[in-house]
Amino acid sequence: MEFWSRRRLSTNLIGLLLLLIGWLVLGSLAATLLSGLGPMSIWSSPIQYGALLVVTLAVCRWYDGMPAAWVGLGLQRWTVHEGVTGLALGAGMAAVAWLPSALLGGVSRGGPGGGWLIWIGLISLSAAGEEILFRGYIFQRIMEMIGPTAATLLLSAGFALAHATNPNVTPMSLGVIFLGGIFFSLCYLRSGSLWLPIGAHLAWNMALGKVLGLPVSGQDFGGSLLRTAVVGPDFITGGAFGPEGGAAAIAALAIGIALVSRGRLVDLSPYTHARVFRAFHRRQREKDMSQPLQQ
Repeated sequence: MEFWSRRRLSTNLIGLLLLLIGWLVLGSLAATLLSGLGPMSIWSSPIQYGALLVVTLAVCRWYDGMPAAWVGLGLQRWTVHEGVTGLALGAGMAAVAWLPSALLGGVSRGGPGGGWLIWIGLISLSAAGEEILFRGYIFQRIMEMIGPTAATLLLSAGFALAHATNPNVTPMSLGVIFLGGIFFSLCYLRSGSLWLPIGAHLAWNMALGKVLGLPVSGQDFGGSLLRTAVVGPDFITGGAFGPEGGAAAIAALAIGIALVSRGRLVDLSPYTHARVFRAFHRRQREKDMSQPLQQ
C-alpha cells in the first residue's frame, strides 16, 4: 500500500494539525455538553475517543478526500474476518500470559461483581480509542513522512508513556507495553485495517480483566468469571501491574508478533486495497482535469 506515499511533507503536516485542532475543539465541547452524565473520570476517555473518531473520519474525508478504508476504518467483506482474527489472537495471547500466574498462584471461581455491561462498554471503547489514537491517522501520516519502522518505534514509545502513570507501573511494564505497541502496529501494517488490532486489544483486556481475573495495566476491572491469585516472581507474573509487567506477556507478544509477521493468519484485505486504490486514482484524475492544458 505504497501508491499514495508520494505526497508532500506539508500535506501530511497540515492533516495532522487539522486532526489535533479538531480533536481539541470537539473533545472539549463534547466534555462540556456531556458533563451531566456523571463522574467525568469514568466518561472522559470514551468522550475523547469518540471525538477523535469523528474528527479522524472528517479529516480523512474532507481534507484528504479519501474513504474511511484509507485510515483503516472501512467496512467491507473482510471486516468481520479481521475483527474475529484479532479477537482470537488477543484471547490466545492473554491465555499464554495468564498461564504462569495460574500455575503458581492458582485459580478460583470469581465473584459476580457489578456493572458488567458498563465495564464491557468501557473496555471496548478504550481498546478501540487507543488503537485509533496510536495506530490511526497520526501513526499513518507520520509513517508517510519517516517510514514504517521509525513511526512504529515512535508511536509505540508514546503508547508506553501513556501508561506511565498507571498504578503499580514499573520500568519493565513500560517495556512490555512498548512491545505491545509494536505488535498492534504490525497488526495494522500487515492488514491495512484497524479492526485487527482493535479486536486483539479488546480481547486481551477483556480476557485478562473480566474472564481470568487479573489486573490489566495495573487496573482492576471488578468482578470476573475466574479469579487468579498473583503469586510468584513479579519478573514472571508482573505482580500487581498484571501480566503486562512480566516475562509471561513478553512471551505472549513474541508469539503474536511471529504469527502476524510470519504466518498466513493475517493478510491485506483485497477489498480495502481496491477501495483505497480507486479513491486515490480518482483524486489524481480530478486533480489532473482541474489543471489547465499546456499549449
